[in-house]
Amino acid sequence: MKKSEIIESVAYSDVPESAQLKEHTVPELGFTVSKFSASDPAGSSGIHIILALILHEHLTKNLANLPEEPDAQMFRRLHEVILEFHQQQITAMTIPELEVQVVETHKKMIVRLQIICRGLAITYEQPEDPLLA
Repeated sequence: MKKSEIIESVAYSDVPESAQLKEHTVPELGFTVSKFSASDPAGSSGIHIILALILHEHLTKNLANLPEEPDAQMFRRLHEVILEFHQQQITAMTIPELEVQVVETHKKMIVRLQIICRGLAITYEQPEDPLLA
């Protein structure tokens, strides 16, 4: 796996497999219409997709200066940026129940990151991560 594939895998790890984003550009009007679809009884697939898109872009920008070949430094930096992203979400939250969901998403992403790391036989020093406690 290359850096871009790892970023995509981790960023989208919280999106339900049944979720889909369908976009249709309306050139006459100059905008794109997005529609989310999934067999999601809670109806939260759309927010998961949007957050994954934002995180994907955020990770890509923050790791742009690192080589495409993965190494321990890249995995540590990924962990740090994911942690910062989720801590910023929690800081902006006013609903405690949503904070719990952000922490669960963070844990899921870090587990995915660790699985990829092990699969590539790379060991990295994890940053101090209060959301894993």
